[in-house]
Amino acid sequence: MVTPTSSSESGVPIERLCYECTQCKCCPHNELDFACDSLISLNNFEVCEKYICNQTIICSAETCKTTSQTTDKTTTQTTTTTATTDGPSRLVTCNKTLVIEAVAINRPVSDPLASSCMDPDYSSPEALLTNSCGLPVASNWTQGQKVTDACRTNVTLTYLPVSTFSHGHHDAMSGIFLDCTSGGGFKIIAQTCTTTPSVLFINHTHGSTYHAQDFHFVLS
Repeated sequence: MVTPTSSSESGVPIERLCYECTQCKCCPHNELDFACDSLISLNNFEVCEKYICNQTIICSAETCKTTSQTTDKTTTQTTTTTATTDGPSRLVTCNKTLVIEAVAINRPVSDPLASSCMDPDYSSPEALLTNSCGLPVASNWTQGQKVTDACRTNVTLTYLPVSTFSHGHHDAMSGIFLDCTSGGGFKIIAQTCTTTPSVLFINHTHGSTYHAQDFHFVLS
């Protein structure tokens, strides 16, 4: 039984990220218990609104007070959530700041532990994970719980590495889990040898390039 790590820099629930975006945009920064520098640099909060809160952040006189109360409740609930895995391996969290900045500035993330692409202007999918999540080379990744199973149990596992696996070994695609979606799918941040880091919707549609059932969490 493994408990996901929550911190101000990685592995936090999406609700907490939206809370931080809202507080940084609407409230005096000297009254906050976290830094706003990385969020302010994200295209004037456009990334916050488009990818994290999924709506325009509107400030009001009650924003600082009501948002804090809502997040305190959410944080209490999510820190007690657990996920089941086999053996001594554990879930790993990825650095949210590195991941969000990669999306914001539309820049591929490279890493010497990852395979290279034919086009040197792009980086392989696993490079995002070895760089942002501290994982070893992809051949040493351990297959964890299926992502769709976690979504069915309403487990919040934001900013964790996921990958397709074949016979227990990393396959072609990997990314960083964001959230479950209706219909049994989920959202990840990923890059490929032809695309920069962006949000992808993984579902069960037969015509989709990647299938939700093939993705598992990556364990350390």
